[in-house]
Amino acid sequence: MLSVAVCGAALYRFRSRGACKAKSRVPVGRAPVIRKRKNIHIDRDKLDAARTALGALTETATIDAALDFVVFRTNVFSALERVAVDGGFAPARRLVER
Repeated sequence: MLSVAVCGAALYRFRSRGACKAKSRVPVGRAPVIRKRKNIHIDRDKLDAARTALGALTETATIDAALDFVVFRTNVFSALERVAVDGGFAPARRLVER
């Protein structure tokens, strides 16, 4: 049986028999994610603050959610730049009857 869990900002499916492990998670509606183990030095206070802000359960979920947020923000800013280049948002003209 598959269950759905929210880990940070991402929605994942995982098998309910076992623990929610990073290797077994598959984002809903997407192909399986290729994960790679990394050893990094990270500021503990920043990680704890991000974990609290994102509501993540694990450090891995915190980093994954933070990376998702950065990618999302980049996509939004790129879209806004394209809108600005195309002339921006123009208010709709209203016909006023006199």
